[in-house]
Amino acid sequence: MKNPPEISVIVPVYKVEAVLSKCIDSILNQSFDDFELLLIDDGSPDKSGLICDQYAACNDKIRVFHKKHGGVSSSRNLGLREAVGNYIIFIDSDDWVDSDFFLTLSHYMKDYDIIFFGLNRVSVEGKVLDSYLPESNSSDNTSLSDIVYSLFDIGLLGYMCSMAVKREVITKNNIEFREDISIHEDSIFCYSCLGHVEKAVVLNYLPYMYVIYTDQRETLSHCTPGNYHDIAKERIHIMAQMLKSIDMPEDKANIIHDTLKYWTYMRCMDWAFVQSDPVSAIEICFVNLQDLENFKVQKSLKSLVFKLAIILKSPYLMLLGKKLAKKANSFKSLF
Repeated sequence: MKNPPEISVIVPVYKVEAVLSKCIDSILNQSFDDFELLLIDDGSPDKSGLICDQYAACNDKIRVFHKKHGGVSSSRNLGLREAVGNYIIFIDSDDWVDSDFFLTLSHYMKDYDIIFFGLNRVSVEGKVLDSYLPESNSSDNTSLSDIVYSLFDIGLLGYMCSMAVKREVITKNNIEFREDISIHEDSIFCYSCLGHVEKAVVLNYLPYMYVIYTDQRETLSHCTPGNYHDIAKERIHIMAQMLKSIDMPEDKANIIHDTLKYWTYMRCMDWAFVQSDPVSAIEICFVNLQDLENFKVQKSLKSLVFKLAIILKSPYLMLLGKKLAKKANSFKSLF
């Protein structure tokens, strides 16, 4: 009987016919060949599914699954059910990876439950916009809590495409992606995995090209779901459980909790600012988030005005803070 591959690569596919080949080619051109590629066609109305089939017909590493459209989480869950590799890697169908990606990770796979690495955020044309590059570290030298904190501190924790996970961690603990939400499902999955790992390694390596299409701030404010506050609260709760399981020191845990609460408020207010009646929308946010008010902020004018508006439950002060922040950013652009 054939041994299972070292790596299962799961790629959800939906309406990406123009860029899918670049993604698949970067995977097939790896210098390490002990892997399988699972292409999950999520009911694509374009030629994406056909492209998957064409590649599979020419390469026995590829398995294609066609399903009714259900979203990226349902596609990833199908991939997890079908995967047989020892480690799981998730790659988005419009991204691409370095040719030595799998080879580099393979040196660490027998010794660690989870492997973290960095990523470049790039434009569609491939121009690097910014990078998330972690410092090299491992649970052989430091605590898992220190590793998690360092990843959170640079904004990398929660990116599914910046980690490889031992499949046994996922299957033994029945971890899967939430299919009833369309935001933060990545980070919730990541936190759930971290609650069950013992050994982790972080690589000072940027193998992944993560495509950014538009100004993320503007996009996020318009695509935030109406029940975002409930999803964000659950994310904070799962993070708290994970931090407890890895014995995160109280001072660092508090910083993480404060940061998540701050981000939640900021995201909800961004949503409120673009509503037809922002004052009423901000007041709704105050009600929905009242149990997240006890967080500290940095000593900046923007943050202090923001927190004061929350304490006073003042939508007008919140709008003033937004104007001040916008004006400050416009001044920065002059220098």
